Amino acid sequence: MLNRHIALLDILVRERHPLTTIELAHLLGFPVSTTYRLVSQLQQGHLLVRRGDGRYWLSLKLLSYGGSVIDYLNLRDVALPYMRELCQEAGETVFLTVADTDAGVFIEKVESSVHTLRVHLEIGRREPLFAGASMKILLAHLPQSQQRAVIERAKGYRLARGVRLDPIKLTEELERIRSNGWAASQEEMNDGEAGVSAAIRGRDGAVVAGLTISGAAVRFTPKRVLKLARLVLTAAERVSRDLGGALPT
Repeated sequence: MLNRHIALLDILVRERHPLTTIELAHLLGFPVSTTYRLVSQLQQGHLLVRRGDGRYWLSLKLLSYGGSVIDYLNLRDVALPYMRELCQEAGETVFLTVADTDAGVFIEKVESSVHTLRVHLEIGRREPLFAGASMKILLAHLPQSQQRAVIERAKGYRLARGVRLDPIKLTEELERIRSNGWAASQEEMNDGEAGVSAAIRGRDGAVVAGLTISGAAVRFTPKRVLKLARLVLTAAERVSRDLGGALPT
């Protein structure tokens, strides 16, 4: 059975675009019922994701196994030069994050050498979507049904410093993030850390990633947060344009 799962994943890597269960069955030479069972098992293991059009694609969880998720390589290649420039302008570490089911994944980073006190996160790390600017910028642009499901599961969760998550305040904050176009956080994911994030959009205008400036919370004063928000918004727009993304009016 394992060989069949691997064969299915290999088909997606080879074809380089999402496929329906019927298309996968045809390419594999398997019965549709067998292919459906394989797809369901891989989806349950978070190795496949089902898109809105009913097609299946590789999950970003494969990054943590050292795999290659084809759909995001171009995003990383396009974003990296702007991330380096943003890191120099802000003097802080810069991250690139994407949503994967009910979590966010760090897929690229540029670490600042300006400060000795800075954020250290490894590529491939997963975090809940309801904590930190880098995660909330993604959550704010998910469909409402997915947002509600994530917030429901987060009830009772304790953020950094033992602060209990407030679902009502989080819902209101997500509305502000969508309206303002950027997100900010102070010591939510980890003690002593703060961040400011903006959304990167793909060709259909949908948010495909979050771009984040992160550093020690003591340096993220309200005045500086506004300055960093302008920097990260500009950088995110430039990445979006290079991706052919449709920017919001």
